[in-house]
Order: sequence, then structure tokens, then C-alpha cells
Amino acid sequence: MNQLVVFIPIVLVVVAIILVCVYTINDPYAIPKLVATTTTPLYRYTSLIGNEPLYEDSLLPESRMLTKNWKVFRDEALATYKTYSSIKGDMFFEDIVDTKEEWKKLYIKWHSKIDPIARKKCPKSCAIIEKLPNVKVAMFSVLAPGAKIHPHKGPYKGCIRYHLGLATPNSSDCFISVDNKIYSWKDGEGILLDDTFEHWVANNTDQTRIILFADIVRPMSFVGKHINAFIMNNIASITSREN
Repeated sequence: MNQLVVFIPIVLVVVAIILVCVYTINDPYAIPKLVATTTTPLYRYTSLIGNEPLYEDSLLPESRMLTKNWKVFRDEALATYKTYSSIKGDMFFEDIVDTKEEWKKLYIKWHSKIDPIARKKCPKSCAIIEKLPNVKVAMFSVLAPGAKIHPHKGPYKGCIRYHLGLATPNSSDCFISVDNKIYSWKDGEGILLDDTFEHWVANNTDQTRIILFADIVRPMSFVGKHINAFIMNNIASITSREN
């Protein structure tokens, strides 16, 4: 009987490992996706800023600092954006645009490090981001005239997304809809949004839209904060990508 008591947990662990391995073979990003899904209810409950679709950019010290330096980001983005590659096919962005020309990007930071290509092209922007450890993801995002980003939901609630207008049409015809709330980008203005709400984008103008796109750690109470930190330090690196 004692042997059976010991044997059953071992069998369950082995089965669980096998299932995880099979699941991961079919989808190499299965583990981070599973973690993102299971932590959402916890983060919703422990969030210190509520659970709204949109927030003023003055809410967080990191977003205030980024907005303050918008001209630095604008100048380096304008000097380099024609060299950026398409985001289509990247994890979380696989199929939300129809063509490779509609949405292009330059990754500045992805969780653990500054991208070397970005550091060479945009050193001042990288230096600002590097001083803000709670900024986990940062990139320049370039949307072509007439482009559309289809409705979708972000997978992870542990961060708040930040958009900063750098060189935009400054028009109500270029906008993002988050939970049916519309925001139009303006040069030098920022906005925070919870991308786990359904959102979509349209640039119904004949001008290119360039913004700084960043993910900033969500302020949470003790339990959520420490679980979020553990996941970002140990699992988020699986999702890393390069320019």
C-alpha cells in the first residue's frame, strides 16, 4: 500500500511531463501562452490601477518619462524607419495584418536586453529605454497608409501597453479602438491601454503613422507583483525575437 501511495504521484508527474512535451512540440510557445492565460484572473484581481481599457499616460512614472523624451524617439525613428522589417509572422503578430508592407517594426527591447541592431540605429532611444527596467518591451511601430490591424486580444495582463505618437497623421481617421473606445494618435502625446481587451487599428489616411510601442509592468499588490516578476524573469525569455 505504501508503495502504491508513492507510485501514483510519480506516474502523474511523468504523465504531466509527457503531455507538456507533446504540447510544446506542436507549439514551441505553448508554455508562455498557457501561463499568460492562467494568470489573467489573478492579475485582474491584484491590479492596483483597476482594469480599464484606456489610461492617461501620466499614470505611471515610466510613461511620463517616455512622453517627456518624445522628440528623441521621433528624430531617431524618422531617420531609420524605412529600414525596418515586417512584423507579420512574429509571435503574437502572426496573422493580424494581411500583408507584410502594412506594419513594420524595430524591436528596441524584448524583456531582457536591448537589441544590438536597434542600439546601432537608435542609440539615444535605446539609452532611455535601458534606464527604465519596468519597460519590458519597446519597439518603433510603423503603420502604412491605408493599413488595418484586425481585431485581437493580447495574451498577457502583467503589463500595460503604452503608445506614444511620434510622426502621425494627427487625424481622427488614424486610430485604435480598445473595447469600442476610440483613440487617435497625436505627435508628442501618449496613451496607456490594456491590450487584453479586444482592439483593432485603422489608418484611413494617406500618411504613415509612426509610434513608440512599449509594455510596462502593471502595478499590482504583493502576490500579483511577485508572481509577475517570476514569470517575466524566467518564462518571458522564451518569447524573445530579433530584428
